[in-house]
Amino acid sequence: MILTTHESNKRCFVGGLGVLAVVAFTGTVKLIYGRVLLTARGLEFRTFVSRRVIPWSGVAGVETRRRVIRSRVLRDLRVVRVHGRSLTIPGAATKPGDGCRA
Repeated sequence: MILTTHESNKRCFVGGLGVLAVVAFTGTVKLIYGRVLLTARGLEFRTFVSRRVIPWSGVAGVETRRRVIRSRVLRDLRVVRVHGRSLTIPGAATKPGDGCRA
């Protein structure tokens, strides 16, 4: 006879949901309260968890991106890099018609 308990499965499920909620909350706060400074060295990304400088030679351009979240359309600004993935500019997400033109 094999003894199994469902308590450990429930604990893992609840723990996984908790971790997912923390990651989603952290990402949202980062996008809302983060900022980008334009300096002589390049773009300086500042969030409550990190700081990063992208030199001007590594920036290929800035573009807008449309996203649909829960049936709402949002636009955000992204820095397109020469090498590596593009980065979302924190604090620049808007609804269409709020001033962000594509």
